Amino acid sequence: MIPLSFNGSWIRACPPDDLATEDRFRLEALLGDLGFQRDGAFRTAPGDLAPRAIAALAGAGFLPHLSSDDLARLQGDARRTVEAQESAGALAQAVGLYPFQKRGAEWLSGRPRALLGDQMGLGKTVQALVALPQAPRVVVVAPKVVLRAWQAEAKRWRPDLRYRILTGRPNKWDWPLPGEIIALNWDILPPLEATAQAAAPEGVVVIADEAHYAKSLGAARSKRFRALALAARRAGGKTWGLTGTPLKSHPPDLWGTLAACGLAEEAFGSWPRFRALFGGREGRWGTEWTGRVAPEVGARLSRVMLRRLRADVLPDLPAATERRMTVNGIPEEVIKEMDSILAQLGRLGIDLEAATLEVLRTADGGTVFSRMSRVREKLAVSRIPAVLALVDDYEGEEEPLVVFSAHRAPVRALGEREGWGAIYGDTTTDERARLVGEFQAGRLKGLALTIGAGGVGITLHRAAHCLFVDLGWTPADNSQALDRLVRIGQNRGVVYTVLTSDHPLDVRVNDILTLKAKIILESVDKAVEK
Repeated sequence: MIPLSFNGSWIRACPPDDLATEDRFRLEALLGDLGFQRDGAFRTAPGDLAPRAIAALAGAGFLPHLSSDDLARLQGDARRTVEAQESAGALAQAVGLYPFQKRGAEWLSGRPRALLGDQMGLGKTVQALVALPQAPRVVVVAPKVVLRAWQAEAKRWRPDLRYRILTGRPNKWDWPLPGEIIALNWDILPPLEATAQAAAPEGVVVIADEAHYAKSLGAARSKRFRALALAARRAGGKTWGLTGTPLKSHPPDLWGTLAACGLAEEAFGSWPRFRALFGGREGRWGTEWTGRVAPEVGARLSRVMLRRLRADVLPDLPAATERRMTVNGIPEEVIKEMDSILAQLGRLGIDLEAATLEVLRTADGGTVFSRMSRVREKLAVSRIPAVLALVDDYEGEEEPLVVFSAHRAPVRALGEREGWGAIYGDTTTDERARLVGEFQAGRLKGLALTIGAGGVGITLHRAAHCLFVDLGWTPADNSQALDRLVRIGQNRGVVYTVLTSDHPLDVRVNDILTLKAKIILESVDKAVEK
């Protein structure tokens, strides 16, 4: 008899100690073929493998044993999966989704916990809406700027559902009614006590849009979201995360994003194991991430995440081409400050060629990072004349242009230009929508945005050219900004120009950002469905 346990997200086998050696080897081989991973004394596999695993064990002469509670849970999940997949399949055929979107909706619909990690612009919102069963109770947690976009997509793809946006911080939490979606932004998640006081209804679905917003385990909003999601799952509901950047900046962000959906341990077993797989090691200022990612990381992520890249599923969608442009004329005071930072790093014994961004953030109490941040802002300001000259060229060709910067000054300078608009982090949702609409309709020559403000909820595919005055510290943010142009509906090849200087400090910072992007490529993108 092989003891099994099942919680919906995983099925766990515990090989008995009294098995004969030959039977133990045979059982281990069978579990390995089924996709079980070693977890101490247990062997664990994703929950959707449960029916196949039970049948295979029985067929091989190993009597599987489940408790009555686990058996009832397995039967209930099977029933809900069939109902959800029938609903998703019917809707997908009715609305004419792309084949990969149909696949995504069907994949989501059968999972109590899941992370849809499709690259930006592939329609994760649509897939989640289509995956919902009939008359569902749904909670959508999303950035404030995209709540109206969710409303528009729901009206188009799920007109059978009511959509309600919550405003203000709710002291009393009320779950949605059948056939209702309630949407709220990440900043007004209900407090823990409010969630605890209101019992979750059976089968409620909680969706985290831009799930990496919950990446910081200790942050209040992360704790509130995890409590909300856990309450839903305890009532037989589901938690789905949506994000094109599950590894936002450095490896712990991935762990936090997975934990928000209850998937971290299912994918990696434990934090020490996760750290080892991502090449983490103890350093002078805590854990250092070497950039060496174990080959098995992609397979582990594939247990809990479905990720498709734009080039794989939409080969006719134009790719983006990078162009780098060196800007001369760095002010003398900025050069002196950059030289001084290099000298400070030398005194700390930090080789800039070998440093990671995490080392720079923590070195000497963070003073190096603070100084670098200030000097990068001065560099951005110094590039404004070059940016204005480049803009003249694009306007002369009547070519619409999008400009991004990590700092406000270049955006402000372009916003004051005739025929241009500017979007910052504090731009209101209505004003943002108006400016985007004006640009897309051809009534603006160009649009300037801070990278933080331009990463989500905006489509700018009228432009095939964009300019980065400078890059943000987080490569995923830069990628999200670029993806405002490279989206479904873009019918030209996108060219993006990145301005740089020839000072070794600026060059090395870009190298560090490239290393961080490589970590994402070697982990998250290795989980891409083939």
